[in-house]
Amino acid sequence: MLGRLFVGALVWLAAVALVIVGLQDSARARRLGPAYVITRTASYQRVTVVNAKIRRGANRQAVAAAIVTPLRDTHDEVLIYLQEPAQPGKTTLRRVQWSRDGGYSELLIH
Repeated sequence: MLGRLFVGALVWLAAVALVIVGLQDSARARRLGPAYVITRTASYQRVTVVNAKIRRGANRQAVAAAIVTPLRDTHDEVLIYLQEPAQPGKTTLRRVQWSRDGGYSELLIH
């Protein structure tokens, strides 16, 4: 009887520990969030313009590729305007352009 109680207590402690670790990982994932959030899109014929906010330090080329990949077959050009926090209260604006003929190019706007 005492052995079963001991095993039950160990299982209960392990379950509680896993819940605590899971909650901490979940809170960390919410804090980091996605690398980017699309705020606006506009399309005309085979050109799309995308506005997105990206997390500070996010890989801009990876974000651009993630946005362009589903559009590659149906579009000739995609313009992506990325807002990235630079310092508290200030943002950096960049344009990443993808075209079927020219590939990717990046321009710092401010």
